[in-house]
Amino acid sequence: MGERSKDTTLDRVDVNGNYEPDNCRWADIKTQHRNTRVNHMIDFEGEQVTIAEAAEKTNMHPETLRHRKRRGWSDDESINIPVKKSNNRTKCDICPGIYEMDSWNRNTRIFTMNDFPEIRAGLNPPI
Repeated sequence: MGERSKDTTLDRVDVNGNYEPDNCRWADIKTQHRNTRVNHMIDFEGEQVTIAEAAEKTNMHPETLRHRKRRGWSDDESINIPVKKSNNRTKCDICPGIYEMDSWNRNTRIFTMNDFPEIRAGLNPPI
């Protein structure tokens, strides 16, 4: 394991293993956060990496990948279908007619808490 360097703490290489010299290392906080049982893994260029690592390597926001995975997208689709920006509004490449997301939400009647302040206040959205 060697000497502890600054800004590191003890970490297990295999989170399911014991605290033994062969299974321990000094790791920074970023490494430790990516080495937990609760991380969701994604196949990226033939290797299993965390969603945070895949997002970092593709310059995507991690929440974009998480959202796509929750929606049932494959790993390949989640990573390779680009997010398009137009007038600070996100466009979705798979939505019929390529609606701007707020317009698509109104047409499909699928809303999120961020779409309208009325939803956050528990009122009906203005459609």
